[in-house]
Amino acid sequence: MEKHYAHTMRIALTRLFAGISMLVHQPTSRISLPEAADKNKIAKADLLFAYFEPKTGFLAFNTQPQLAKSFGAIYNANGTLGFQSIPAFVAPWFMLVNMLHFVTWHVDGWRPFEQFRANTVLWPLMIQAQMENLTLPRFG
Repeated sequence: MEKHYAHTMRIALTRLFAGISMLVHQPTSRISLPEAADKNKIAKADLLFAYFEPKTGFLAFNTQPQLAKSFGAIYNANGTLGFQSIPAFVAPWFMLVNMLHFVTWHVDGWRPFEQFRANTVLWPLMIQAQMENLTLPRFG
């Protein structure tokens, strides 16, 4: 993916790293809301979002450590949501594992994570699928 973006944007790979930001969606009853959420604000919102804990707004794959460090310093300046990095070795397989997680959670109906985790049919099936993905030849 990084090679595609570097080629498309005509920039060096050393100026690019993959990252993940907040999950943003339109208000819908199909996605559960935290009990502490302000229902009046939700009723007025065009978009809802969930950030990563603890108060992280951007996760970067640390494939370019110096670039990630510089980006993190700028991102952290806002003082509200912070920057964190993920070890570089995670980058090749993260999206495969993560997309399976989101698809399975969607099938479960986007219930609170604790309920999704307690689903004795879908959770083990997702773990099995993730393990099978990670044993594909591309991962050795």
